[in-house]
Amino acid sequence: MKKAVRYYSRLGNTKTIAEAIAAGAGVEAVSITDEPALTAPVDVLFLGGAPYANIMDPALRAYAEKLDPRPGGKGGSVYHLQLVPADGAGAEKAAAGKRNRRRR
Repeated sequence: MKKAVRYYSRLGNTKTIAEAIAAGAGVEAVSITDEPALTAPVDVLFLGGAPYANIMDPALRAYAEKLDPRPGGKGGSVYHLQLVPADGAGAEKAAAGKRNRRRR
């Protein structure tokens, strides 16, 4: 089974997590800024990125939209890893934003 780990990290936190996952999977973690598209088909892709303003970074979104999940395509089964602060602040802000949008 071919595996790959790709990530986008502004501050280095996602890179640290991606490298740990890659070590466990026996592959190298590669930044999407260094490799803008998968170079070979994979069965499993771990794709990491942190939310910025509670949304996926546009660079990571563009990368993900280029993936081909069909058998033999470049993408395979994709697992998106999104980092959220341990204190839950990001999740709480997102929930508060949803509540505020419903009231409008």
